[in-house]
Amino acid sequence: MTWFSLSKAPLLTGFHFSFIGRPIFHGSLASSSNKTTRFLGTTLIIAIAIFHFYLESSDLLIYLNANLNKSYAEVANFKISSEDILATDSQFFSLLYRYQKTLNYEVIKVNYWKRYRNATSHNNLELLGEEQRSQPLTPDLIIISAYTMNKFGMPDSKQYKATEEYKDTSTPKIKLFGKTIKRLLEPLKPYSFRRIK
Repeated sequence: MTWFSLSKAPLLTGFHFSFIGRPIFHGSLASSSNKTTRFLGTTLIIAIAIFHFYLESSDLLIYLNANLNKSYAEVANFKISSEDILATDSQFFSLLYRYQKTLNYEVIKVNYWKRYRNATSHNNLELLGEEQRSQPLTPDLIIISAYTMNKFGMPDSKQYKATEEYKDTSTPKIKLFGKTIKRLLEPLKPYSFRRIK
């Protein structure tokens, strides 16, 4: 209990990484010899499990109706020029990463980069070029999944257009008992956009 109340990790990480510490704390409460403490711990475990599943369900369920082999094979076969600056999402980042040529689409789209830049030390910023200190590189090519496009939106249509093989940028949803629900039919279907020059 002392560790949990004094730990600065939740404050420093915005609770993002403290999910690992919480089950230990709640588990220790649930295994207490005191009946009230045990009830409190068990209730907390159940409540947090329900809330966590609800909040993370879109991420957890993405792979249930995704054809991983097909999507990853399609992404791996993309023809990317060695000169292209690429932006991609978390689903495809490990497949498409190229040193100093790859950006994270979510970081750019939601402008997280401003917060990251402000938190980066002056010495590290000096290693970047003048242009990169004020804004990230502009991607020549964007490859994202239907899930990311549905969650963060399409790239700016004034700057990017869908490539020929991916002109249809609709993201079909699952139909259940005749009703369309929020879940995507193919959440990992890749889409690509080329910068208009």
